[in-house]
Amino acid sequence: MNILSRTIKYITRKKSKSVLLLLVFLVVNVMLLSTNAMIHSLENTKDQIKQNTKSKLIVQ
Repeated sequence: MNILSRTIKYITRKKSKSVLLLLVFLVVNVMLLSTNAMIHSLENTKDQIKQNTKSKLIVQ
């Protein structure tokens, strides 16, 4: 029995556990994507402020 058929049988047998794991996986991924978006936005804002003021700026 290959791993794909074993995986499908496990998911169909343990539906509630599979749904819970899927939800946890989705929540973690959304948190990582939102953190990445915030970091990207902060970097863009820092670059725009630096270009507008034409000076050095340290953002912590």
